[in-house]
This record gives sequence, structure tokens and C-alpha cells, in this order.
Amino acid sequence: VWTATDLTEVLRLQAEGARLGRIVEESIDEVYVFDAATLRFRNANRSARENLGYSLDELRGMTPLDIKPELPADRFDGLVEPLRRATSRGVRFETVHRRKDGTTYPVEVRLQLSAEGGDPVFVAIIQDITVRRRAEEAIREVNTELERRVKTRTAELEAANREFEAANRELEAFAYSVSHDLRAPLRAIDGF
Repeated sequence: VWTATDLTEVLRLQAEGARLGRIVEESIDEVYVFDAATLRFRNANRSARENLGYSLDELRGMTPLDIKPELPADRFDGLVEPLRRATSRGVRFETVHRRKDGTTYPVEVRLQLSAEGGDPVFVAIIQDITVRRRAEEAIREVNTELERRVKTRTAELEAANREFEAANRELEAFAYSVSHDLRAPLRAIDGF
């Protein structure tokens, strides 16, 4: 027998569940839910569908391997195995996603296994890391340019140092010669 308090709590939990569902649907990160056994997609939020260009019905006929051209099945199995054996709560890795139009983009994948409410499913939260990769490449280019400049400047300083040392040796030779040449007249004056 349900009491009014029980019914209120059930309605509250349903409302919270619906709210959480809307939050996930509107997330800027791509969120996928796929079957742990068959790997077939069960759900994907709006960001995932829009970024990939597939409808939810199209995605339901696919697996994560269909959108990860650089990730072979055996490597993917190796990544999810700790989740299946429950030796890890989650895995994180970087790969590439392929859109319906064939273009690709780099992503960071955070993946976990959920067995709540029945059949186990994988939940994947995906971040498009295109901007980060561009920034990393820009940093590499700047570092390469700085290293080139340091090498050039070091070579210039070494050349200038060699020139300075040569001039210094010439100056010492000149000073010795002048000193030697002035000694004879000074001795004569001193003797006088």
C-alpha cells in the first residue's frame, strides 16, 4: 500500500530523473550510452548527434568502432576490459571521431560502465579537443622557433666572443710591443 508520502517521493524522483535527462541532452560535451555486450549505441545526446551528423536511429545501428577509424577493435577491447572486470571505475583516452561526411576531429574519451537498472551499459563523455590540439601545435611551433633563435643567437655570441678574443690577443701583442719599444729609451733616460 502506497502512502501519500511514498507517492510524493516517487514523483519527486521521476522529476529529478527527467531533469537530469534534459541536462545530459543539452550538455555541450558528447554523451553516448551503448550496450556493454553488443556495443550498439542506445542513446546519444544532441551534441553527439549534431557533431557527428547522424540521427539517433542511425546511431542505434552503429557501435563506437564505427566512428573511431583509428581505434582497432582489439585495442578498444583492451581499453574497456578493466571496466568489465571492475578493476577500474573509468578509463580516459584520446582518439579520433569520424563524422557522417567523412571528416574527423580529435576527442578525449571518458568511459565508464554502469550496471544500474538492468543490462550493463557503457557511458561515454566525449570532448572535442580540436582547439587544444591546435594550441599544443602552436606551442610546439613557438618552441621550435625559440630553439632556432637560441641556436642562432648562441652561434652569433660565440662568433663575437672569438672576434673579441682575437682582438684582445692583438691588443696584448701591441701592448707588449709598445712596452718593449719604450723600455730602451727609458733605460737611456734613466742612465742619463
